[in-house]
Amino acid sequence: VKDAISGDGLPGVNVMIKGTYYGAATDLDGNFHIPKIKPGSYDVEVSMIGYKIILNTGVNINPEETTTLTFNLEETVLSFGKDVIVMGKKPLFDVDETSSMVRVSKEDIENKVVSSVEDILSEQIGVTTQDNEIHIRGGRIDESMFVVDGFSVKDPLSGYSGNLFVNADAIEELEIVTGGYNAEYGQAMSGVINIKLKEGRDYYEGAIKYASDRFLSGNSNSDRIEFNFGGPDLFFQTIPGVFGADIPGRFSFFLNGYGKMYDGNLPIASKLYPHRYWSSNFISDEKSDKLMDRLASRENNDWHLLYKMTWELTPQKKLFLSYDASMNINQGYYMPRAFASTYFPYQYMNILDNYNTITRDTRLINMNWTHTLSPKSFYEFTLGKFSTMEHSAVQDLPWTDYQERLDLEPINYNIDNTDQDGNIQITYGDEFYDTGFAPEWYDLSSENTRMDLDWTYHTETRHKLKTGFEHTITDIQVLDIDEPWSGSSGFGANYDSYNAKTYFGAFYFQDQIIFEGMTLNIGFRTDYWIPGRYVEDAIQDTSNIIITDEARVIFEEETFDFPWAGDPFKMKARISPRFGISHPVTD
Repeated sequence: VKDAISGDGLPGVNVMIKGTYYGAATDLDGNFHIPKIKPGSYDVEVSMIGYKIILNTGVNINPEETTTLTFNLEETVLSFGKDVIVMGKKPLFDVDETSSMVRVSKEDIENKVVSSVEDILSEQIGVTTQDNEIHIRGGRIDESMFVVDGFSVKDPLSGYSGNLFVNADAIEELEIVTGGYNAEYGQAMSGVINIKLKEGRDYYEGAIKYASDRFLSGNSNSDRIEFNFGGPDLFFQTIPGVFGADIPGRFSFFLNGYGKMYDGNLPIASKLYPHRYWSSNFISDEKSDKLMDRLASRENNDWHLLYKMTWELTPQKKLFLSYDASMNINQGYYMPRAFASTYFPYQYMNILDNYNTITRDTRLINMNWTHTLSPKSFYEFTLGKFSTMEHSAVQDLPWTDYQERLDLEPINYNIDNTDQDGNIQITYGDEFYDTGFAPEWYDLSSENTRMDLDWTYHTETRHKLKTGFEHTITDIQVLDIDEPWSGSSGFGANYDSYNAKTYFGAFYFQDQIIFEGMTLNIGFRTDYWIPGRYVEDAIQDTSNIIITDEARVIFEEETFDFPWAGDPFKMKARISPRFGISHPVTD
């Protein structure tokens, strides 16, 4: 806050956020800092005796970001001052941001006709969609990273981050970073999509949407239902008091659901055969299977459920727990190309009931603890588990029950082509299979257990320091069988089978320095990878002809021993310096 004429900083100026209890007074240099403001749009009032009052409207506060405001106060001879209203206006670009970033707020989402993160991304500059895939700046689908409430949801098997469906109505804010990543981000080349999920409020609110094409036509190719409901959590607010327990703070919840079932214009199977990854003590297996059949009633079936509980112990301490589950059931040609091996299976169009049904089940369990230590410092701790399970089989049968595919009809008699004995040449088939099963059976699963700890500190002047580390334990299990009816091994013509555990993580440090008209971001990030015993044993097994001697030499050269509780692990690490500068060259 400065004097409009002299340009000197003004001490003791009152800075208040209208409609809240948040505020501050400027220091001797005219600087002020108001911490722990919830994201949203606010009006900021600046007042001091002897100066006109300034009201800056429409100031947007974004999560984990520092918003810089500058006020130039004019002297006044009026005893009570005169208001000067400054209408908030969003700039074309944020001069304090060194990354290439686009933010989409919940208000923006509400004004769009979208139902998923992919729909939102497809409307952004530099983002394209092809074959049900999202490509950012021309990168492959495994070169971007989705972060949901601070947890990376990248599948270690495919590198794809879009397995977990997120409904647009569940998003508080979405950030798309396409370049100039800060040190806190890694494992991404083309883009980072940072998703903040909604939380329950102090009052109840909800919505339900239903869309279908059955009202205007005799067809029923598409049905979609969405709902959300949130507010104070009465269970944790009141029930403990019945038993004499007193839990401090405020509890709230947010619930979101989404379901979409649709058929295309191509031939479809008479029935899909989903694979059930769950069981319940309250529902019999027979009823559970019937429920799965109802969830797989169309050619493509997408389902999603989110529950998020937030506990604000004090204004300085907050904990949230969330459970996010997605399930997709189809025959593969609606999935991104990282998973589907073909487009529509034309060779099996006469026996689509004998083609694979693919069931993908994705779950995220996430916990986040935020603690504000002082007006200038806070830390966040995140712990969660992200699981992806995918099963592909004909009629959900075991591979031992597969029948060989045959193309027998029609029978073609070529009377114009006979051998020396006068025998007519006979051929079978028309490139469309008549009986048997598609040749693929697989079951894949991956599980990421991840821990993050981040600490942020704002100095008295112009620095914003942030440091942290992350560690992920990955369990991968694969069984992939081709042509199960072939060979003598019992695992088809060829197969891939392994169960491995690997570890990776990083630690980083960054400093955002804000000058007058310029912002610097400097830092570094160290990523490490521990391949695990499965890889080490394979490297040491000299009888394994798949791994060459050159590969063994490279592995030894690029890794080093890392001491652990027992025998040391092989480890690989890389340091990445980060530097960013933002400086407007014109007004």
